[in-house]
Amino acid sequence: MPFPSLKSIQAFEATARHLSFSLAAKELYVSQSAVSHQVKSLEKALGKPLFQRQNNRISLTVYGDALYLVARESFARLKTITDNLSYQSKFKIRVMAQSAIAIDWLARRSVHFQQQHADIEVEIAMAVSDTDFDPFDYDVIVATWPQPDNFKSEAIRKEQWYPVCTPELLATIDLSSPTNLLHHTLFSSENKQDWKMWMKQYRIETIEEAELQLFSNTILATKAALSGLGVALSCDFLCYDLVKQKQLAAIKQWPYDLPWGNFTIHYRENSHLSEQIQIFKNWIIKTSQDERL
Repeated sequence: MPFPSLKSIQAFEATARHLSFSLAAKELYVSQSAVSHQVKSLEKALGKPLFQRQNNRISLTVYGDALYLVARESFARLKTITDNLSYQSKFKIRVMAQSAIAIDWLARRSVHFQQQHADIEVEIAMAVSDTDFDPFDYDVIVATWPQPDNFKSEAIRKEQWYPVCTPELLATIDLSSPTNLLHHTLFSSENKQDWKMWMKQYRIETIEEAELQLFSNTILATKAALSGLGVALSCDFLCYDLVKQKQLAAIKQWPYDLPWGNFTIHYRENSHLSEQIQIFKNWIIKTSQDERL
C-alpha cells in the first residue's frame, strides 16, 4: 500500500492527543470537517478503525493507540530537530527536573554548564510528581522517579540523608544520643515516614514523643529548618549550598538511607542529540560527585 499522507497522520495525531476533532482543527487552523476527512482517509488506507465514536465522544481503538504512540514520538523528534536547526546551530536539550533538585541545585549550576558549552542550550522545567508532565516532551529527566519508556537511566550517585538544622539550634542539642532530636520539632516531608525510618535505624521505638510538622516535599521541609525552630531530614542535593553558607548545619553522624531518595538521570534513547545529552549527563554526574559534604 502507498504510504499515508503526512497531512492525514498529522490530523490523526492531533485528534488522538486532544481526543477531539474540534480541538485538533483549532490547533491545525483548518475546519473540523477537514480533520475528520483526513482521519477517515487514513482509516480507509490502513483498513483499520483508529477511533471509536459514541455519543459525540471519541476514544482510541487498539490500532489507534499503537499508531498514536509512534506518531507522537515521531512528531516530537521532528519538532526537536527543527527547533535546533532554527537556533543558529545551537543544540537545544529539554530537561525536566524534580523540584527538590531543580530549585536549589540544578538551576544555578546550569548557568555554569551554559558558559562551558555555548553551543548547547538547556531548557529546564520542574515538576513535583512524574504524573505532572509527559516524558515525550523532554530529552533528559533528573529525578528519583522510575525510568520512563524509551529512556535509558544512570544513577547520579548514592545519596545519603541526614538531619539538618541551623547552627544556632545545633549548639543547643545534646549530640550524645540521636533520641535527643525528639526534644525538638521535626519537619517531615513524607507524612512521617521519613522520620519513622530514621528512628527505626537508630532503634528509637516511638515517634509519638516527637512534635512533627508536615510538608508536601523535602525542599519545603529543608527550608523550614532555616527558621531555627526544628530539624529536617535532607541531603547534599537539597542543602549543600545552605551548609556551605553556614545557614544550615548537617548532623552527618546520624545518617540513614531513604529508599526512594536516590536521584537518577534518565535520557532519551536513539536521539539525534545523543552527543549533547551525554555531555550534559556527564557534567551532572561529575559536578554532583565533586560536591559532597
